[in-house]
Amino acid sequence: GLFVDALSTENVHRIDPALVLCNEVSCQVVADGKSLYMDDDHLSEFGSQWVSGIFRPVFGAVEGPY
Repeated sequence: GLFVDALSTENVHRIDPALVLCNEVSCQVVADGKSLYMDDDHLSEFGSQWVSGIFRPVFGAVEGPY
C-alpha cells in the first residue's frame, strides 16, 4: 500500500518508491539488466517506469483531462 506517515493527509500522500525498490536486506539498482538510476539520487527513465505502478492508487483517483 501507500507509505503513510505524519505528512499524509486526505489530499496529500507521500509515496515511497523504496516499497518497490527495496526489501528488508537491500535495494535494487539494476533490473532486467538495466540501471534503475541515472546517478546516486535520481531514477533513470527505465527506473521511473519500473516504479510507476506505485503511483496508480493516487493518480487513478484524479479526474479530468491530463
